[in-house]
Amino acid sequence: MQLSNSGKVIILEDNPEEIKPLIESLSKEKIPYFLYNGDMDLLPEVPFEGIRFVFLDIDLGTGVTGVANLASALIARLRKLISRKNGPFVIIFWTKHAEVINKVLENCETAGIAPIKYLDLEKPATADHRDFNLETIRSKLHEKLATIDAFQLYVEWENILNTAGVEFVNKFSSLATAGTNWSRETADIFFKLYKSAVGVNESTNNNEKFKYACGLLNRSFLGTLEQKIKGDLCVPENFRIINNTNSSEIAAKINTALYLTKDPIDKKTTGCVIRKRNIKISKSLCDAIFKTDKAPVEKQLCFIIVTPACDLAQNKFLNIEINQTLKHKIHRVIYGIFFKRDGNTKNKDKNEAIFPIKPFWHKDSCWEIIFHLSSLTTISENEIKGSPVFSLKEDLVFDIQSKAANHVNRLGNSML
Repeated sequence: MQLSNSGKVIILEDNPEEIKPLIESLSKEKIPYFLYNGDMDLLPEVPFEGIRFVFLDIDLGTGVTGVANLASALIARLRKLISRKNGPFVIIFWTKHAEVINKVLENCETAGIAPIKYLDLEKPATADHRDFNLETIRSKLHEKLATIDAFQLYVEWENILNTAGVEFVNKFSSLATAGTNWSRETADIFFKLYKSAVGVNESTNNNEKFKYACGLLNRSFLGTLEQKIKGDLCVPENFRIINNTNSSEIAAKINTALYLTKDPIDKKTTGCVIRKRNIKISKSLCDAIFKTDKAPVEKQLCFIIVTPACDLAQNKFLNIEINQTLKHKIHRVIYGIFFKRDGNTKNKDKNEAIFPIKPFWHKDSCWEIIFHLSSLTTISENEIKGSPVFSLKEDLVFDIQSKAANHVNRLGNSML
């Protein structure tokens, strides 16, 4: 059985006795869950996000009858439980009213909370059915869950994250000695993590201290997570991970999900890509990057902030005096051309100074950016205006920084 191991399971049933075998089965498998009896006053004020399984009894003892009325009562409760931003989930119907299932699914679609799949466990005619015991329900669950195909990949991934998180916290928390001083020692550990990140630029804000400490924990946690991935993973037995399409649109969406952050929290931080109006720079870059008459039609100049993240954290900025009164922080940036893909665009051959990022998904189309490493320069922070188009994630930013440094330091050769 592969259900969520991190509290992403909901049971909606008004009679605990009828679901006793189900509860026992989940408990046996160490699956945490939220149990609701359908009372609207007891449902959460804000719907869940990230629920993966909903065990759903169709008749919640509300007194209503008929397919439409039963389905209507259920969708009112599901709206209180499942957010429109929930992500993929499966409904496992636990019911004697199979005729209502299609109407419930139709209502879910209308409400914007449609499951990616549904299963029917077929509640027995009587709650005390002799053959309906713990082993029976476990067997049925295993059988039904074997049919959820690709959804199982996300369940397994989230389970690995949860297991790795537990293991990491257990090990790291043991750095403080158990006992009356554990909390003080833990506070000291987090202070040292924070201090390591920011250097001499101390803050009195506890939230800021914790944020920087968590940054170091994240890096260390990645090692624990990668070790977990090397272990045994659970892929559905009859499911195959294969190439089903050669669509460039899919590739662009994958690149966007993996390497871009659409709405960065800090608008002037490492990796942010920001548009800029400068006709001369734009023309120079297009002449350097694209073949004659092969430049993209829909394009715009942009730059990426490549100031090292550690400089931002430790406030290691070069401050330049402007107009003999104002001092402004100076950022390092690299210029590029941000353009919509078309069949006419062609780059110049063997240009070691260009760094392409392609394709990615923007405004429902495939776009690209080509940065020119020779344009590495500095600008004042007050020149950085407007919101970023997006931010590139750490791995890609580091690659750009490394290649820019190598390009600046290259010796070249004059071999004949």
